[in-house]
Amino acid sequence: FLLFQFLCLLFLLQFLCFCLFLQFLFLFFCSIFFALALSLSLFLSTPFPSLSVPFLLCFSVALFLLFVFFQSCVEMTVIKEVRVVMPFTLEDFKRGQLYSVPRSSREASSATDGIELVKKESFKSEVTGKEGTYTEKIYHLENYVPGFLKAILPSSALKLEEKAWDAYPHCKTVLTNPFLGEEKFQFTIETFHKEFDPKDASDVPNGSSDSNEKDSKSSGGWFSKKKSAKETKLRHSELPYLENALNLSEEDLKNREVHYMDISVDQISDKKGMKEGEEPNQFEGKKSGLGPLQKDWQFDNWKKTLNGEKAYPMMCAYKLVTIKCKVFGIGGRVESFLWSTEIEIFLKFHKQFFCWSDDWWDLTKEQIEEHDKKMFSETSNLLASPENKKKEKNEAEDAEKLEKLKDLKLEEEEVNPSVA
Repeated sequence: FLLFQFLCLLFLLQFLCFCLFLQFLFLFFCSIFFALALSLSLFLSTPFPSLSVPFLLCFSVALFLLFVFFQSCVEMTVIKEVRVVMPFTLEDFKRGQLYSVPRSSREASSATDGIELVKKESFKSEVTGKEGTYTEKIYHLENYVPGFLKAILPSSALKLEEKAWDAYPHCKTVLTNPFLGEEKFQFTIETFHKEFDPKDASDVPNGSSDSNEKDSKSSGGWFSKKKSAKETKLRHSELPYLENALNLSEEDLKNREVHYMDISVDQISDKKGMKEGEEPNQFEGKKSGLGPLQKDWQFDNWKKTLNGEKAYPMMCAYKLVTIKCKVFGIGGRVESFLWSTEIEIFLKFHKQFFCWSDDWWDLTKEQIEEHDKKMFSETSNLLASPENKKKEKNEAEDAEKLEKLKDLKLEEEEVNPSVA
């Protein structure tokens, strides 16, 4: 009976360790539970066979080693592609992106949470051969974690590190967690932007667009009413999508799921995150002349384009999301959480992107660059904690004292040359 109780507690503890990523506590708590079981046996004067002690110890160690082995072997990789159709030319979308990314980062930041820019420099892309921008950022997530976890987890577990290579129209972003490391967790978003061309209309297949990929889904199924995969796939086959925009292998194409996002219809679950005037089906641009976008606008607009009628330009952002989670026992939950979170971020950003078009439509390149610097400067100042400010102040005071000592030494050398 005691052994059964011990095993139940052991497996419960193991599950908690999986959830909290605190594997190093596993053996420690095993020994505590074993000591409690032994103490209870002695207190109740219940027979406790002499072989039980070494047996339980060996069993605990064996179970822990088995857990480590499975954790090293089990790896979950998820491949999903989001296709977002927007009423812009490639050039306009680029300008809007340069304006909107810093602004959305600033609005998502608070005194403890937000996106901190660590590094920004130019690089040459091997994919496009163009000059691009390489950035490193830190996502501070303290307020998104329950209080009891913050008390247990190290600070490195409460942040994400981002490395991004932006050589428009190709962009790649890699997110990792310092606590888990790149080997156990990696979240990658690779994006390719392509403008729809009427010349490509003849290449659009009739019906299913790719027999190799998994059933496609509409993001409307996440936010509004559900649609069947076949209905969604057939409807979107009218548009000239690239079926392998990011050059996936045959194996990855078979495992890929395609999700179609409609910024006019799909809704995010957290309405508090949206402000008034940030719904594309209500926005009407005075400078851009865009909107409001109604249901099925992309199909109606594409028909107008093919018929030579006045219509918005159209382009598509192909976003490939790859999630690698090598943590045994919780990989599926991590994948589901990250995917549901990321698709909401995509939807919110592209809705705001469209509704902010009047704010950036007539800005020059220099004005957008100035806006970029201002937004990230405000974000960095907002995220500067009292501890960091105190540290910076102390470092400044130390540097000032050092300069004074150098000046005193120089003065002494002038008065007494022998000191030199």
